[in-house]
Amino acid sequence: MSGKRHWQWPVAFVCLSLGFLLAIQFKTQSLLNRQTIPSRRIDALMDMLQVSEQEKNKLMEEIDSLRKAVAGESSRASLRELAGELQRLQVLAGLTSVAGSGVVITLNDSNVQARQDELPDVFLIHDEDLVRTVNELRAAGAEAIAINGQRIVGITAIRCTGPTILINNTLVAPPYIISAIGGKDDLMQLDMRGGLLDSLRRWGIHAEIVAKDNLILPAYTGSIGARYAKPVIGGGE
Repeated sequence: MSGKRHWQWPVAFVCLSLGFLLAIQFKTQSLLNRQTIPSRRIDALMDMLQVSEQEKNKLMEEIDSLRKAVAGESSRASLRELAGELQRLQVLAGLTSVAGSGVVITLNDSNVQARQDELPDVFLIHDEDLVRTVNELRAAGAEAIAINGQRIVGITAIRCTGPTILINNTLVAPPYIISAIGGKDDLMQLDMRGGLLDSLRRWGIHAEIVAKDNLILPAYTGSIGARYAKPVIGGGE
């Protein structure tokens, strides 16, 4: 919008000048049509008419040039706007690496030996623990999350496969390093009393959260092609 306003004033000035010259030309032509004008004045008026015609042509060319410049500036502004929107969507979709402040959470299996009346699985990190951690981070305002270098996106699957966990079709093993970019104060709330990390620690699981000023998260590198979901044109149901 600011680019368009920038060009409105030159166009208005040129149009005003053109109108003034056309008025002079019309008046001069009217005078030439009179039979009572001396020949010396006719010559002078002819000169004025010729100069006016030249100035009019120059102004018409300038108007055309300004119109093209306005159209070009508008196109460039639209392209910049589209590029900015594309970059924003790529960040939200996890398709580009990002940097910013946030937190790093480290989760590792417990060293506690299970008693006879206890299941050893409760002392291990499971896929549901990672899913809950991701959900808690998102609820706290995390804008980008990665686990052991695997960017978490909308189609990421986190599931157990024996002693390891599968994330984005990649096997990862403990310790699990969960990096999240967002407001540090909000994300640090995961360490509150009675929260997720506190409940994991009760089973001897190592759960640490550290605030970071500068984190770099990788982009998602898996497939994003949709086989069944199709966009709805026009917002119909």
